[in-house]
Amino acid sequence: MKAGILFSGGKDSNFSLYLAKEAGYDIACLISIEPARSDSMLFHYPNIWVTKLQAESMNIPILYHKARENEDESKLLMNLVSKASENFGIKVIVTGGVKSKYQRRSFIDSISPLGIQVFNPLWEVDESKYLYQMVSLGFKFIMTSVSAYGLGPDWLGKIFDVNMIDKLLFLSKKYGFNPSLEGGEGETLVLDAPNYTKELILENSDLYWDGTRGILKVKRVSLRDKIRV
Repeated sequence: MKAGILFSGGKDSNFSLYLAKEAGYDIACLISIEPARSDSMLFHYPNIWVTKLQAESMNIPILYHKARENEDESKLLMNLVSKASENFGIKVIVTGGVKSKYQRRSFIDSISPLGIQVFNPLWEVDESKYLYQMVSLGFKFIMTSVSAYGLGPDWLGKIFDVNMIDKLLFLSKKYGFNPSLEGGEGETLVLDAPNYTKELILENSDLYWDGTRGILKVKRVSLRDKIRV
């Protein structure tokens, strides 16, 4: 069955794509929406443009749309999914939702009227287990924003390993934030994955920190052939 991926470029959408492919779905396209506001309730804001390079690395077509100010995000999503259905014949949309009932319901309400199924392979997954699993499978990802107590600027830009996951899980219990970061506590960017043909190399970025929140703004990225061992 042909599927489209709601794709932010972060760990959840990338891992959901991987799981959907493992489940036998034919990944026909990616759908990425650049929100007009940084406080969007549905879509990731920082560095969303990098999804174009990730799509190139995976050899998957991408439908990319930059939202206008005050544009209805639910209607925009419906229009793009409809376009994906017409252009690529998709029958299902895969999302990276983990815990957010609001996000899950919004996606279902927008997509179901089109006769398109919604598949959430990470829904209510054991968050600690899936974070360790991603690292063990060879996913390389960094944090590009932080906005929770316990997470400082030192988290931005570092590739996750087992030790970082250990620390993240410890801090999530101490400060009460979601370890999957789905509540806006942080956002991530995947630089490499098992299904990437090339890895992403960050060539230039700026780090902004206001004392409580921070963003790593990626300015330039290149694709590099993966080193085969």
